[in-house]
Amino acid sequence: MEGAKFKTETPFIAIPDQLLNLFLEDMRSEKPAKNKLNTTDFIVYIIYLKGARNKYHYSWLANETIAKNAGLQKRTVGNSIKKLQELGYIYRFKPTAEHKK
Repeated sequence: MEGAKFKTETPFIAIPDQLLNLFLEDMRSEKPAKNKLNTTDFIVYIIYLKGARNKYHYSWLANETIAKNAGLQKRTVGNSIKKLQELGYIYRFKPTAEHKK
């Protein structure tokens, strides 16, 4: 059997069970829609994590890059990132003058 005939153009990534379960529980919760994650938020978060640097645990992906990779509009990505920040899934570091030295 040739492996080439089973290839797909759809990329796949491995998602840890704990992360998947965390998102599924949040998506299925009884919280109001503005306080829980949706599929778009999940996709943005996964792309965000994929771009994270292991050594320092940060991601410098631009919203444009995430939008391109997810096939979304830049504004949609911005809204998802804002929600992920508000819900505590990601943190936006704002360097001070001390950090820039």
